[in-house]
Amino acid sequence: MKPVKLQDIIDEMEVQMDEYHTYLNTETGEIIAFSSEELGIAEESEEDDDFSNYPEWQRDSINDALDVLINWDSDKYIELPDKWDINEYSIMEAFCGSVRNDRIINLLFSAIKGRGAFLLPLTQFDAAILTANNGRIIATVCHKVENSGANQSLAR
Repeated sequence: MKPVKLQDIIDEMEVQMDEYHTYLNTETGEIIAFSSEELGIAEESEEDDDFSNYPEWQRDSINDALDVLINWDSDKYIELPDKWDINEYSIMEAFCGSVRNDRIINLLFSAIKGRGAFLLPLTQFDAAILTANNGRIIATVCHKVENSGANQSLAR
């Protein structure tokens, strides 16, 4: 698989529109997007269609959709999640549950619960995560979050 910058994927996902499909071409590293309409045209096309009755920009998208369909059973394309596939809160909950220290687990879960947990410029959860080191929470997290004043109930 050709290396791809994570920022390129994030940028593409941030501009996704409803009724669009976005794929990463694992051979080229290119990110392609096409509409449900263009996908439908590709699905209904015959082998010798040249799509010349469509504007050039749309022909490119239809050909991209056709290539995805032709290579559906291969590893050439990876479909990127759309905004409906991503649930940020579930991701944070899964992260909280993945920590091995019970005290820190409770601290993190407390940080994402309750009114105002995500309204501060630096949320309680952010404060806890900022002290992470290579995906592992280090011992100072409890001390820093407890003393941040973000939520006094975290110190209990």
